[in-house]
Amino acid sequence: MAAPQKVGKVMAKDITLDTVTLVWPKAANAQTYTVEYSRGGALSYAWSSWKVPEGGDAVTGCKFTVRNLAENTTYYFRVKGVNSSGTPGEASDQTDPVNTLTADQDRQRLITENERIKQVADDRGRKVAEVTDTEYVDRLQRTLNDQRTRLKQQSRQV
Repeated sequence: MAAPQKVGKVMAKDITLDTVTLVWPKAANAQTYTVEYSRGGALSYAWSSWKVPEGGDAVTGCKFTVRNLAENTTYYFRVKGVNSSGTPGEASDQTDPVNTLTADQDRQRLITENERIKQVADDRGRKVAEVTDTEYVDRLQRTLNDQRTRLKQQSRQV
């Protein structure tokens, strides 16, 4: 079986405090994909990787959300197609630098997204609760809990 073709341009979308969603075009002869990343410099090739299973849990088509990233950190990503025999293809070119958000940037992103959701709900004559995404609510709750913890720690230091 032929090795998969090189994966085309990998794009980073939906960047948050600790996640980034990657999307890429399907590579010919690829059955699964391996997503790799590097922290810091573009020439740092200490790649960590995840195997993306065929039709798997963490991927829908050619899309993968990388989780548990460090806040306010620069990452580079690349993707390899893998054929049904387990032979990997050539890695895609790495992404442009992807910077995860700081806590303040992520909070502002959540506020902006909340306003957008409210506007969509108002435009459609629906209640905001009907269009609120569970993941969004969970992330907002985690952010608020983290802020409370930091404030408590700061008040104890005073």
